[in-house]
Amino acid sequence: MQTDRELIKRVVDGDVDAFEQIVMRYERRAWALVASMVWDRAQTADLVQQAFLQAYANLESYDPSLPFWPWLKSLVRNLAVDHLRACAREDLDLQRYRQHLVERLAA
Repeated sequence: MQTDRELIKRVVDGDVDAFEQIVMRYERRAWALVASMVWDRAQTADLVQQAFLQAYANLESYDPSLPFWPWLKSLVRNLAVDHLRACAREDLDLQRYRQHLVERLAA
């Protein structure tokens, strides 16, 4: 079995199939992390997929002298946090809109 460093070098050199091995190696961990934060299966699937797409796009910025999982974990967590923040903003906007409607209907 190849190390993360070897797989990442292959991906950076253009071997897309090597990235599939990375995904298979870390998908469960990424899924568990997102699911623990989001609690929605469909959103979890979307966010995990986005995380791996983002990792692939930014793989050249990864420092291979460091362990890979913490780098990927940071990416995954940041996407989940951004998603939760967006949901919170939507909830706040919806609450404000409801309050506005109640006030208009009461007038």
